[in-house]
Amino acid sequence: MKMEKRNWSDSLFPDFEEVGMRDRNGRIYFYRLGLDFMSDETIEWLEEEDKSQIYAYFYLKLCLAFLRKDGLLQQNVGERKLPCSMEYIAHKTRVPVHVVKQGMVKLEHVGLIKKLEDGRYYIPTLLEHLGSECGAAKRMRRMRYRKKAGQEGQNEKGASDSE
Repeated sequence: MKMEKRNWSDSLFPDFEEVGMRDRNGRIYFYRLGLDFMSDETIEWLEEEDKSQIYAYFYLKLCLAFLRKDGLLQQNVGERKLPCSMEYIAHKTRVPVHVVKQGMVKLEHVGLIKKLEDGRYYIPTLLEHLGSECGAAKRMRRMRYRKKAGQEGQNEKGASDSE
């Protein structure tokens, strides 16, 4: 199998259609992490707990698995919204059940998830990390990048010509 060579400008703008979610209007949604996400004290504590990084990894998988449900860990059965079983969460995140059971306790302890009165869980910070863009915004961002790259190239050329 031959790998397709991608130039740098293409890799800066991955096709969100491959990794994101679209709504009916074609808007693309994605989960954004801040530059300091992995150095956050809560994430560091999770990684140090039991000398394992599995709980931080489980948290990210949990966020992505329930992104479409606005961070509510629930099963939609007809018009009813039921709490998820640990087995269902394990299936959705593809993480062993024992990790889910221990992870849910640890995530609730540090406040990354909250348990609602009806037994469902909720990821409170999920919507803060949700990003979206439409096709027009993507085209405009690419145009600005190309324009900036062109100006930088001209500046370098002009500086070398004057020397």
